[in-house]
Formats: sequence, structure tokens, C-alpha cells
Amino acid sequence: MPLSLRKIGKFFLPVFGLIFLFPQSYACTCPAINSPEVEKKHADAVFSGKVVKANATDRKLKIDLRFPFIHFIEWRTRVEFSVKEVWKGQASPEVGIMTIYGFHGCTLSFKEGDEYIVYAYGNERDGMYTHKCTRTALLLDASEDLTRLGNGIRPEIPTLKSALPAIGSMFLAIALPVLILYIYCLNRRKQQAG
Repeated sequence: MPLSLRKIGKFFLPVFGLIFLFPQSYACTCPAINSPEVEKKHADAVFSGKVVKANATDRKLKIDLRFPFIHFIEWRTRVEFSVKEVWKGQASPEVGIMTIYGFHGCTLSFKEGDEYIVYAYGNERDGMYTHKCTRTALLLDASEDLTRLGNGIRPEIPTLKSALPAIGSMFLAIALPVLILYIYCLNRRKQQAG
């Protein structure tokens, strides 16, 4: 009985998918965790805060297309924090961090409502991230970090004056279409009357 292309395809396509499309798996192996001072020196931002949103919709998929394998390396999810104290980096009242849900085991899971001390890397433009191999931990478990880092800076709460440009833009975005519609209706009445 000769083999048809359909039978060959039914066998080789799943095998091809398993070999070439699925990623390699990695175990999370971290080097020895540094002291809070050393970790602060290496990190781009260090802050404590409460998780406001754990699964924000800003998701990114990174794909490695190097031949001969195509690997879906990581899936990133944004976690939003309400910042309480800052030891390094910009003292913003809110910060977004990317968690990397890769196929390595170093993913950190954040729970909404819990407070953490976060050692983050990267920048606001390209995205900040953290993982298990940093000193990022629940704030309840970070007493050594809090003692050794000392007092941080409390971020300024936005005032009405700092929010005015945003309110002005929102007013303009609402008022301009209403004004255009009003002028259109006036012109239409004039045309119907005349």
C-alpha cells in the first residue's frame, strides 16, 4: 500500500510542530541573591507598593525566529502598583512593571491587594521588569530590606493643579465635537429657512 502525501503530512506536521515550534524549557536557576544594598545598586528602580492591577491588558509576545527553530520565548503581562515609598528611580505615585511569563521558571506572580518591595530593571519607555532572581518579595517578608535600605521618598500625590492639563484636554475633546455639531445644525437651519 503506497503512502499518500496526506498520510505523510498527518504524521510530519505534528512532529514538525513539536520539534520546531515549541520552546525549550528552562529551569529557574538564580545566582546567590545579593544584599539589599548591592541589589539596589544594580536595579534601575527600587520601590514598595500595593498591586492595583495584576493582569493589565498590555501583553506582549516575544518570538525568536532564529533558524532552524522558531521559539515563543516569553509572554509579558503588566502589573500596576500604587507606590508607597521609593529608594531608587523616579518617585511616581503609580508604576507599571512587566512580569515575564516565559518558559523559564523565574516568573513572579503578583496578587492584587498585596504589598511588595520591587527591584525593577529597564526604563519607563521600553518597560520595566522584575523576576524571581531579584530581591522582589512581599513587603511582610522584606524586613531585612526595609531596615537596610532605610527611609525612602514618598511619591507626591497629584494635585488638582498638576491634573489641569489633562482636564483641559478632556474638556477640549468633548467640547470641540459638540461645537462642530452645533455649528452644523445652525447652518442646516439657515439653509432650510432660506
